[in-house]
Parts: sequence; C-alpha cells; structure tokens
Amino acid sequence: MWARVADLEQAPWLRRCVRLRYAVPLTPLGLAVTALGVWVVRDVAPRNGDFVLYAAGLIALLLVASAAVNVLAVTAVIALRLRRSRGTAENLTLESGVRATTGFSYPRFAKWPMVQVRLEWAEPRQVDVSVAFGAGRVEELVTPHERGSYTSVQRRFVVRDIFGLTRCGLHRTSPQRVRILPGRALATAQIVTQFASGEGLSHPGGQPLGDLLDMRGYGYGDPLRHVLWKAFARTRQLLVRTPERALVPSPSAAAFFVAGVDDEASASVARLFIEDGLLGTQFLFGTDQAQQPATRPAEALELLVGSVSARRHGAERLEAFIQRARQQRGRNWLLFVPPTPGPWERRVALLAPSLAGATVVLGLDAELGWLRRRPLARLLFAEGSPLRRRLAQVPPLVRRLQGCGLRVRVIHRPSGELVPLGTLEALAR
Repeated sequence: MWARVADLEQAPWLRRCVRLRYAVPLTPLGLAVTALGVWVVRDVAPRNGDFVLYAAGLIALLLVASAAVNVLAVTAVIALRLRRSRGTAENLTLESGVRATTGFSYPRFAKWPMVQVRLEWAEPRQVDVSVAFGAGRVEELVTPHERGSYTSVQRRFVVRDIFGLTRCGLHRTSPQRVRILPGRALATAQIVTQFASGEGLSHPGGQPLGDLLDMRGYGYGDPLRHVLWKAFARTRQLLVRTPERALVPSPSAAAFFVAGVDDEASASVARLFIEDGLLGTQFLFGTDQAQQPATRPAEALELLVGSVSARRHGAERLEAFIQRARQQRGRNWLLFVPPTPGPWERRVALLAPSLAGATVVLGLDAELGWLRRRPLARLLFAEGSPLRRRLAQVPPLVRRLQGCGLRVRVIHRPSGELVPLGTLEALAR
C-alpha cells in the first residue's frame, strides 16, 4: 500500500496539480467568503433593504481583497530579491534525522504582520524545513528523513494571510548537490565485542604474540616492567614494549545491504559498520543498485546512499554478489536487511543455503522507551499504536530468517543495544 502511495506522489500530473493550487490566490475558504459576500451585496441586501447586511458583505469582500493584495505584494518582493541573489549554491552534506543549517536565508517581513511566509522543500520531498529568526533575516534549518543524492533543491515559498483566505506559492530551483547520509547509529561496546571479534586467524586456539619488539606510549594499566626507562631519561616520554603480532589478522567480510521499506535504521547501522571498521580492512560491500561492489569506506558510503532508489528490488543482485565474493576468497557473510517484510525476504530465503554461517543485521528505530511504559500510559497516548504495529512484524520476521539457518541480530539504532528476540516479543505484546 505504501509503495502505491509513493507512486502516486511521484506522478507528474499530481505535481502539476499541486503547482496549480499555489498559482490560484484564493483558498477554498477565501473563495467561499468571496462568493458569499457577492451574493449578499448583489442579491440579499438589495432585496431586503438591509444596509447592515450590505455593509457586512462589503467588509468581507474588502477583507479578501486586502489580504490578496498583501499576499501578492510579499510574493513579488520575495521573487525580486531571490532573482537578485542568484548564484551558485554550496554543496550540502546532511544526515537523516539530524537538524542542520543550509546557509540559505530570506528577508524577514516584519512590516506585514497580516502575512505569513512558510518555506518548504518540494524536491527532495522527505525533508522537514524550519526557520530561525535573526537580525532582519530568516535562516533555513532542515531535517531530512531519508538518505539520497540529488543535483538540485526546489524550494517553495508559501505566502498566506493569517485568516487563511488567500495563498500564493513561489518555486525556486537551486542547482546544488545535496548528499544525505543515513544517520549514524550509536556505537556501543556491546556491538563492537559482538562483531569485531571475528578475526580470521589461522590458529584461534593459540596466542598470536611474539617477542617484545614493538613500542607505544604508556597507557593506564601497563606493567611498569615493560617501560623503557632509558628512553624516558632521554626524552621524558613514557614508552612501553609491546609484543609483535606473530600472526597478522586479515579480517575479511562480504557485506550486502538489502534495500526495502523502512530501511533507514538498517542503513544507519550499515554506516556504523563501514566507518568504524567493523567490516575489517579487506571487505566487499554491495547493494541492489551497484554493478560492482565497493572495497573502500568512501565507495561503500556512496553505494549505501544510492541504494534508496532500489527499494523495490531488494536482494535482486544478492546472487551475483555472492558469486563475485566467492571468486576472491572465503569470507564472512553479513547482510543488512530492513525490519519490514517484503519481496526481499523470499530472495534471501532462496539464497540462504549459499550463505552458510551468515549474520543478518536488522536495524530498528522504534521508541523502545515508550513501549516500556505501563499499559495505562500506552492506552492514554494512542500515538504509540503504529509503533506497536510495526514492531509486531519484527519477531515473526526474525523467526523466519532463523529458520533459514541465518543468525539474526537486531540493533536498536538510537541506543546501540542488541535487542533479543524475547524482548521484541514482549514489547510487541
């Protein structure tokens, strides 16, 4: 259902209708007041000889006319000043869920108290816009809710009077590159110890340590017998001997991000793994949009940002990615999947035999603190029911993936906690 709604919002005819709505100055309320005023002035008042109704009708028409004049005047001033300030805008790098300034501002219309100006982004659409008032200027603040990469920003100025009688919209397209990264998940020791300990050592039962040949700065807890006192006497710097690595670990991971509905939390967790080196120094990272997997963190982030356009094709290129990863070397498999069931689940289940020992990471963005409230509090605050419905889909999804022989780890993105399946089921109930 949500995919059909998204398709409807992308329809060209619907966008044209939205633009035409802002081109007509009168709102439905203003149109009704105008029609009523004309009817009273031309029909009701002359027929009954009622000068009070006649005056009321004229006042209503004058109110609509004055509101329209003020709105059109402010719109013209904004268009003129924006035309004078045309120039190349700076590129923006934003994060989903993080409020940031864009450097864009427009004049503050303090002399028109009857007029309100609202700024919004028509493209990209998944961005909330707020403003901060300064000395004669209004600064733009944005909070994106979805990752993506764009080559321009289309802003819409909606000018309306305080009574809601008239409204006018002004569009301006700024050619600038906007890169929206997924909001970074919180890194905790629980995640690091769970995923960063699987180094590919040849002899995991032994101690891969050699002689005391390496040196580093002294840290709290280091034994004093390893301090280089002669070096300290010369340089006044505490250095300690450390054992060299007899076996150099070569972490190798093949990670694939499966795009789907509500996958922003999983994308945030994937960004954490890429930037914090939890995938190791040698890795392959693929998405449903990428023709070639990435081997560097910067390339992997670009693929992660571009995967937002492949939500309908979740896990379609997973088989090709598995074949390419097997050609190079044996790797540890890691899948990032959305918390919402979809067509991707069937594709992952079919390829599960080829992913022996794979770990599936699922990002969760629900407010667990709200769900831990008492039943009476949850009953009084009904806004939590959609959260409960979305969360109720997660435990069955986890059980189905586990039934395919995959290890599933659910990470709560805001807190960085690993959420067990039993806790998810209890919260969903």
